[in-house]
Amino acid sequence: MKFKSPYSYIVSTILTLFIFISLASCVPEKILKPAKQEKKKWLFDGSSLDDWTPTDFAGKGEIIIDANGSLVLEMGAELSGVHWKG
Repeated sequence: MKFKSPYSYIVSTILTLFIFISLASCVPEKILKPAKQEKKKWLFDGSSLDDWTPTDFAGKGEIIIDANGSLVLEMGAELSGVHWKG
């Protein structure tokens, strides 16, 4: 290949290197096997407070389960909370 100027040789070399590096970076990643799934234990079932106990804070608020099955800790004078007893 004959180049008209030394600059065209440099530009051609840089372009070739750029294309080579771009294509080399497109190597697909290895597909990882999923880790062994452990048996999950749900701490809150959305329907009862069987395994939960209201924490005895001074000035605590009411603790309820709303229509969506969410645990609601209403605002108290100081602090409201629950802890797991299960």
